[in-house]
Amino acid sequence: MFFRILTLLMACVSMAVAQPPSWQAHTAPVHSLTFSPDGKTLASAGFDGAIKLWAWPDAKETKSLPAHPSPAYSVAYSPDGLQLATCSVEPVIKIWTAADGKMAKEIKTR
Repeated sequence: MFFRILTLLMACVSMAVAQPPSWQAHTAPVHSLTFSPDGKTLASAGFDGAIKLWAWPDAKETKSLPAHPSPAYSVAYSPDGLQLATCSVEPVIKIWTAADGKMAKEIKTR
């Protein structure tokens, strides 16, 4: 009996060690991820309405944009990496300056 418990305990420990690293990114599920063209920044769009920028591969948050009052569904970088586009269920696309996180433009879709 002791050896069964020990074997089970060892299996649980090895499964926990084998898990990939994770971190708390948003207060709700993440729906979209994209890397900047240079691969140094990861952008995430969450159902909490936030867009977050992360230094990669350190996974350290560098900016949090309270982008949308409803769940953010998508985030994408411009080809030059200078801007981000975000959208949610609201009828608007928002364009952000990636360097400072300020909104540059709002495009109404309806």
